[in-house]
Amino acid sequence: MNELQEIVLDLWKPNSVRSRYQTFKPIFARFEGVHNEQEFNDLCRTIEDSKDDSTLIIDGGFQFAPKLDVLAQIKKEIPGVDLAHLTRDFLVMFANDQINEVYLRALSYTYSLAKRCGLFSNRRQEENFICNQIVLSLDYLMRLPFKADEAGKLIVYDPGTLDEKGFWFLMLCYLMGMDVLVLSPAGEQAFWKYDLDHLSKLYRNPISHRKQAFSDRVRLGKPLGKVRTTVSTLSAQTDESLFGQTGIFKPWMFRGIPVNHVQLEGTRIDLEDTWDREARLREGFQAEKKSITVPSFYVEIDGVDRNRSEYIGLLNKLKNAQNVFVDSTCGKGLFREICPKSEAVKLVFAMNPDGTFNSKKLRETEGSLFDYVSAETGKVIVEKLNRLLRLKGSSLTKEERIHIANLVLSMSKPIARMIENFDYPFSVPKVLIFLNREERIKKEVRILLEFLSEFGFDIAVMAPSGVSGLDDPKRSILRLDQMVYDMDFPAPPIPEDEDNFHGLKSLFGLFK
Repeated sequence: MNELQEIVLDLWKPNSVRSRYQTFKPIFARFEGVHNEQEFNDLCRTIEDSKDDSTLIIDGGFQFAPKLDVLAQIKKEIPGVDLAHLTRDFLVMFANDQINEVYLRALSYTYSLAKRCGLFSNRRQEENFICNQIVLSLDYLMRLPFKADEAGKLIVYDPGTLDEKGFWFLMLCYLMGMDVLVLSPAGEQAFWKYDLDHLSKLYRNPISHRKQAFSDRVRLGKPLGKVRTTVSTLSAQTDESLFGQTGIFKPWMFRGIPVNHVQLEGTRIDLEDTWDREARLREGFQAEKKSITVPSFYVEIDGVDRNRSEYIGLLNKLKNAQNVFVDSTCGKGLFREICPKSEAVKLVFAMNPDGTFNSKKLRETEGSLFDYVSAETGKVIVEKLNRLLRLKGSSLTKEERIHIANLVLSMSKPIARMIENFDYPFSVPKVLIFLNREERIKKEVRILLEFLSEFGFDIAVMAPSGVSGLDDPKRSILRLDQMVYDMDFPAPPIPEDEDNFHGLKSLFGLFK
């Protein structure tokens, strides 16, 4: 049995059966050419016979029929909208809030990917891109029922007539959690080069020179057999709690479970490209029924670019991301007020014999971060604190363990609430610290940053002087062109003769 046969025979089974009760991931497969003409016809017949109300079969390409009244309303609302971070204030496509949120995230990501491909030369082209995808969504997605344990399916038969708007719509549908299967018997088109993030997987076969429509192949083919079974139909009613109505991760489905952290390493391009990307779309993300691994950054950025506008651009990208806490006070904003040593010593009564802390007793501490988080989140915070203490080893004294616990319990309300609202597969919370002049981070801040990094936070420390005070060997270091010792946050104005200065003030929003 070849790969296409395996995919087709598995495609209409419930998500929980396909995933073997591990994390479900929809397929995005492209088949170029034909392995065997009769087998290919049989598979087309099987697809046609197996389709249900959650299946879209596109023969040749999408019919694009602009709705002038809808477009007029969109064009009225879209100026000034941040197209990379669309919200329900701009668009409510689906009545179900969860599905609508996933749709907006998918549309934002699709737009950002197209922008990275260099497709836009002005704002009007960007707005038209969004409008085109909304029109296609109205025509094709609104008719689909999004079921709890069955991903929607989009199957495209492309004899060479699929256009670029349709290509981007395929990306959008996959990012919404749909299975996407593309059959290109006559060969693929050039726009697949835009799949920069390798969301799809390509399978190559000899090119077919037969000019046949999908309907012709269905007529010539024979069904491979019954795809659904009694067991799979019954399984569709089980484990609904594992997956939401989107067919992908259900909001808060991992709440209260331990989160593992893996550190991302890479170049400046990797940092800029991934910083605002959701965890589930990052390399290294893993999710199972009772555990999840979040890839995140812990990076120190030393110095500045010779072309100051490039440095401003980097700072702007980090600063204006979703879910980011920006601090320019050497990290002091991460704390409310650190409890004095004379009071912190009371934490010894919550300490276990092995030097870790009893979760229930520690969470009873008055005037701490536990006042701002739920019981489930509080338990995970204590688990992370104990993990950090174990990582530091048995050389820590009792006083040092109490000091670390006191720092964690003294974190500020905004940081505590970022932990509370961390829905692991989605937006990754971020801390950006800008060190003015020759400032250095103190030990207390270093300890809390290490804790937040273990929790899966993205952390970036910008040190124009090249001296941050960080000594954590786990951090990565990005060293820029030159060290500057008199820079404050926001960065000072760029000389008028420097490249790309004109218009930068209004774009960046820092110089007022």
